[in-house]
Amino acid sequence: LDSIIEPNKVISDQYQSTVFDLKDGRTVIGRVANMSGDTLNIMTDMLDPGRFTNVRRGDIEETRPSTVSMMPGGLIDTFQLDEILDLLAYLRSGGEPSDPAFQGGKPAASAALPTQENRSR
Repeated sequence: LDSIIEPNKVISDQYQSTVFDLKDGRTVIGRVANMSGDTLNIMTDMLDPGRFTNVRRGDIEETRPSTVSMMPGGLIDTFQLDEILDLLAYLRSGGEPSDPAFQGGKPAASAALPTQENRSR
């Protein structure tokens, strides 16, 4: 949940990107998706993972790890209330379908809310 709310707080290696400073002054930031011969295919947008920026190895002046996660900031702001409650139910249950946070295999949104009864668990 922390990573969704603050994606740059701790960057998982799944979202660690690389900064490529190019000899022509451009900067490309992303993850290497494919290394084919002299060209790197860089995924620069996690929301559009099929779109790549191609960078020739010979054009790279410097590379360094990025300090910014590729997970988009503000992602939680795109969720509807029921999606947030479902996420909380999933996290509370550890993904276990038989947990009381789920009713009949479906998340019980209200079970994710802290109440006196489920706060003592």
